[in-house]
Amino acid sequence: MKEPSKISYFIMFRFFRRMLWLYFVIFHGLKFVNTDKVPKKGGIIVMPNHASYFDPPAAGALGFKRCCRFMARDTLFKNKIFGWIIKNVGAFPVKRGRVDRGAWDKFIELVKSGWAVMFFPEGTRTLTGEIQDGKPGTGMLVYQTKGNVLPVYIHGAFEAWPKGGKPKLFKPITIVYGDVMSFDDLFEKPESREVYEEITSRVINRIKEMKADFIKQSAVTK
Repeated sequence: MKEPSKISYFIMFRFFRRMLWLYFVIFHGLKFVNTDKVPKKGGIIVMPNHASYFDPPAAGALGFKRCCRFMARDTLFKNKIFGWIIKNVGAFPVKRGRVDRGAWDKFIELVKSGWAVMFFPEGTRTLTGEIQDGKPGTGMLVYQTKGNVLPVYIHGAFEAWPKGGKPKLFKPITIVYGDVMSFDDLFEKPESREVYEEITSRVINRIKEMKADFIKQSAVTK
């Protein structure tokens, strides 16, 4: 698939960002916490929990002033119009149900080139609303990019549009950004499944901690 130009990304990203912003603010009261923790430049892997189709635009396009790239399953590109739109706002295809080495190489290339790229460590949307265990492939991608991770907790997206359900209006969504994580101690170790799993575990545990902190703070302010 031909890569759109950076000018195209900028124009399309800004255009659709404004449209999405209106929708999410009006119908979901979208709020952001700790946006100052989002790096303004340099390659970064953005890792949120995954509960809804709303996650990529809410946590990436709207919470960032910079463009955020993300993987999308290849079947979404079959519709020429929709495929053209998501391609021009930063999506690139990944084949589901098998290891797509081309998509993974693209991911690594983008991070090393200075892009912010979103990846869901759980691999798929939760069916219960609870944060799932992460996939070892998460740690592999982080290890091979030698990149830092921006952990993100998305609150309320499951209630707004759960897997297998329909979108529900007026369900509030809050995006919480955490401190950037580095894994230099693990990058010094030989590449192995154990190292991948440790990276994944640290990311998932951090997101769970962010969730617990958010819920605790929300209860205090009520």
